[in-house]
Amino acid sequence: MTTPTTPEPGAFAIEPSAESRLAQLHASYADAKAAADAAAERLKTITDGIKAELTALAPDGTTRVDLGGAFGPTLRLAYAERVTFDSRKLKVDDPELYVRYAKFGGAWSLRAVSGEQP
Repeated sequence: MTTPTTPEPGAFAIEPSAESRLAQLHASYADAKAAADAAAERLKTITDGIKAELTALAPDGTTRVDLGGAFGPTLRLAYAERVTFDSRKLKVDDPELYVRYAKFGGAWSLRAVSGEQP
């Protein structure tokens, strides 16, 4: 049986029973997260290295480079312009316009809370 508690308004704490699916998932989280983080770090290192090698080999003005061959899947490096928007500055400079066009939302996120190990 799962035991809910309410530590503060808007917050909710659960301590699952040992035989529950939630307890099994919870027990697997730390190892899976560590493996995923290590894999993501390795992939980023490889990706950054490939990007550096390809951009060094590409002539000036190139916007797309395809990497082929028998060593792995065909990869494409493409340059794309992007425009960013300084919402903090708009909020200060013209708060009414900011509020008129702002879209507010939210999403759930799951993370380990440091210093709170069982």
